[in-house]
Amino acid sequence: MPDKSVLAPLFEDTLNVVVVEDHDALREMMTVFLRDQGFEVRSFPCAESLEESLGKQSTDVFIVDLNLPGENGLSLTKRLRSIYPLVGVVMLTARADLQARVQGYEQGADIYLVKPVADQELLASVRAVARKKRAHEKILHTLRAEQLVLNRKTLKLIGADGHSVAVSESEAVLLEALASAPEYKLEIWQILDLLGFGMDTYAKASLAVRFTRLRKKLQLAGAHPHCLEAQRNEGYKLCLPLTII
Repeated sequence: MPDKSVLAPLFEDTLNVVVVEDHDALREMMTVFLRDQGFEVRSFPCAESLEESLGKQSTDVFIVDLNLPGENGLSLTKRLRSIYPLVGVVMLTARADLQARVQGYEQGADIYLVKPVADQELLASVRAVARKKRAHEKILHTLRAEQLVLNRKTLKLIGADGHSVAVSESEAVLLEALASAPEYKLEIWQILDLLGFGMDTYAKASLAVRFTRLRKKLQLAGAHPHCLEAQRNEGYKLCLPLTII
């Protein structure tokens, strides 16, 4: 076992870990070790015994053996991922072949570990996937509470109340550039360059119309009326935080 004095807590509150492992001695060893690290641990010998516990307590990380009796680890992992999309899943198995590893990741495992696993690696894996889960939860909470969100894949502006507004690809390009620019400002030449126009071939009036439409879409998504301001003879400024996903 690693020296506990070196393993300082990385989380403000207790992590909740679930171990699903049919080997009794190994399951007990992992449970004791993880509890010694300050985690709240529940352990089960099979997927079927886990069922009664699901939903009764939040879980940060599942450690799942691949070769379980009854429902196997691949099926269980796929089901857990569909129920808890943000949860961390560490797959632990004796199977080291490429096909098994690929299947594990395809069914939703974040990390695939081959037995025997050193305590330090198991601990680092649990912490890594839990850190990712907590970060995602924090981002989602912040987005819901404070900011507009631009989804680049779906081309949607999403407000704090969940209302969404469609934007064009060129509008998304402009918003992303403004959100990442110093002081949220872009000069006219930068905007025209992003749109693929030259200074001599695009009228300022046309640019103003484009930004008026974009301002209206921001307002429809929940932004305040002065969310997008024209900087006289200079460019445009985004006057609110915007998160890109």
